[in-house]
Amino acid sequence: LLIISIVIIYILKKVGYNSATSFFSALPAGLTESTIIGSAHGGQTLTIALTHTVRVVMIAFTIPFTVMLLTDIQKPENIILSSNHFKIYEYIILITGGILGLWLGKVMKLPAGAFVGPLFISALIHIASVTEAEPPYYILATAQIILGTKIGSRFSGIDFVKTKKAFLIAILITFGSILFSFTTAYIFGNLFKIDPILLLLAITPGGVTEMSLIALALNQDVAFVTTHHIVRISILLLVAPLIYSFFIKFLKKDVTRKSLE
Repeated sequence: LLIISIVIIYILKKVGYNSATSFFSALPAGLTESTIIGSAHGGQTLTIALTHTVRVVMIAFTIPFTVMLLTDIQKPENIILSSNHFKIYEYIILITGGILGLWLGKVMKLPAGAFVGPLFISALIHIASVTEAEPPYYILATAQIILGTKIGSRFSGIDFVKTKKAFLIAILITFGSILFSFTTAYIFGNLFKIDPILLLLAITPGGVTEMSLIALALNQDVAFVTTHHIVRISILLLVAPLIYSFFIKFLKKDVTRKSLE
């Protein structure tokens, strides 16, 4: 991710983006958070938001189709029947935990708080063996429909004539990121004896919710994938302003050195 970010920053600077726009467009963190922080540092709000929107949409659309085409991976067949034997009180525990997690995510201002908060509470409940219940299939399917609709709605109000350059650049750098993620997952998956498909879902810089639902749909270890993305986004959002300050100082020194030469 560090390599991807550095390369993208370099490319965006070369095509004429200012420093803040280049840095926060390349940062593989949350869309909303990156846009807000980037704007506060002088970045172009629309360009940053558009770049991250394209990244999330392209990854969410291409990864599952590509994996299904290139591998013989099978989607789970028993997911519809897996939740039939649980009792009502277990579902009440899940719903209560979800509501509590939603509140916790908002209060603590967690990245993707509406997702991470319930995930944390649900993990505690299941680790403690309070219940082994899983949400019914139709709820998972509904969540996927709602998420897909939400992602698509991010393009509302975008003038593609005015943003054509930014849109095309975003497509190219995202395509490069996906190819690099595939290569990295294959190399390190074999090196560390981890399923390359699982590792691909964990390291590809998509959204937390999107990548977790893709992992679920492809019958992969959702906890493994989700943990990687939560750690990635949390760390990046915490250190991004500090890294950007260092990045700006480095650029100023580089400009000064060139002017003296």
